Amino acid sequence: MSLKNLNVIKTHKNLLSKLSNKKVKNLFKLFEKNFEIKESFAVGISGGPDSLALAFFSKIFSIKYNLNCRYFLVDHRLRKESTDEAKKVKKILSDFDIKVEVLTWKGKKPLNNIQSQARKKRYDLLFSKCKSLKISNLIVGHHVDDLFENFFYKND
Repeated sequence: MSLKNLNVIKTHKNLLSKLSNKKVKNLFKLFEKNFEIKESFAVGISGGPDSLALAFFSKIFSIKYNLNCRYFLVDHRLRKESTDEAKKVKKILSDFDIKVEVLTWKGKKPLNNIQSQARKKRYDLLFSKCKSLKISNLIVGHHVDDLFENFFYKND
């Protein structure tokens, strides 16, 4: 067995050991019960607590069920600190052996209706990346205050 394979096993055992915490284990069981994907999937990460939890649980799920999972974060570059924030999120997740690819919005930025345009561009970038990788399942994390996304989720 190669050193790389041994490192993967060690990392996976380290991640799975996080389930020894009863609260974390119960949350993962709930996640696992409701997560019905049984093939490759991608996860869109924002860096908020909801998406970080989704990244962690989906990583454990992908290990447990031997599924390929890819992680993406969109850097809209609408604020000068956004690139540094994306790097920080990558670092946080790398500590859990979660490799995040940053998708960068290039081109002209809108002057009005910024949130709507940013949302459209975010999903365009995520869908395009998934299509290029032949991944048909994109998972994103949202909390109850994410009104736009929850509208579609609840009315699906």
